[in-house]
Order: sequence, then structure tokens, then C-alpha cells
Amino acid sequence: MYGFAEEVMIALFQYCQERKALNRKYLFAVAETWHNGGVHTFEELEAFLDNYEKFNKIKQRICKALGIVGRSLSKYEEEFVKKWIEEYNYDFDIIEEGLKRSTSTTNPTIKYIDAIISSWYKKGYKTVDEIIEAESPKTIEAKPIRKIPSAIAKKKSYQNYTQRDYDDYNEFYDE
Repeated sequence: MYGFAEEVMIALFQYCQERKALNRKYLFAVAETWHNGGVHTFEELEAFLDNYEKFNKIKQRICKALGIVGRSLSKYEEEFVKKWIEEYNYDFDIIEEGLKRSTSTTNPTIKYIDAIISSWYKKGYKTVDEIIEAESPKTIEAKPIRKIPSAIAKKKSYQNYTQRDYDDYNEFYDE
């Protein structure tokens, strides 16, 4: 039915047994997931499980960063995350930068964050440093300081007086 190698079938039963869900419905659900992931051999299963574990860890970190408690991401939200990881080949650092950029919006959605991350992908950014460098305000070249016109630079008449000199305080206190 699924075309699994014998080692994969054994691993399927072990996987379900470890999760204390050795029932027909769960076995078929896991088998379907593995089959849709392109698993036929044990080597393909190992690669699939590594990617699956990486995906779940990033998904959990996203939920924690967004304050999503009591629910997991929806199927459609997971598709965005899957795109960032598998298609864009982004790690959590870049995704986290996208999450940070969404703080200026009240109740940011995964779709909003996707727009940010997708724009970075289209621009060819591959690291957080590239993103920060490209999107930080450019340093403005210093303009030469204008000279103050001589009419303004001259002191006004009320400023044109000699300042008192208080260097010798002793003359006030002669004994």
C-alpha cells in the first residue's frame, strides 16, 4: 500500500509504541504522513524524521515568541512556516527577526510575518546580518558647515562691553 521497506515498517510500529498510541487509526495516520513525506527506505525515514523534528522545534519557538498558548498553529499557518524552512531554507534566526519586525503591528498574523520574510527572500537575503545591514538607516554624509554671515557674527551693541574681572577678591576683604 505505502511501499515501505521492512525496516520502515518495524520503525513505524516502534514509533507508535513509544508514543503509547499503538492503534490502527494512529498507525495509518503516521504511515500516511511518512508516505506523503517520500519515505520508502530507512535512510529516507531518518532524513524525514530529522526534518520533522527541526520543523516542530521551530514551530514551538514561533508559538512561544508570538505568545500562542493553548493551541498549536493551524494547518495554513504551518504551511507558511514550512515554506520559510524548506523553500527559503531559513533557520530560526531569520524567522525570529521577522517576528521582531512584526511588533509594530497590533495582533500580527503569520500572513503579515510571511510578507516580511518573503520580501527578504525575494531580495536574496540569506543571513540576519544581511537583513540588518540592508534595512538599517543609511548614514547620511556630513554636509559642510555653512559659514555664519559676518553681519550675524558681529556682536550686537548690548553685547559689546568689557566683562568685569574678579581675579582679585582680596581687595574686598582688606583687614
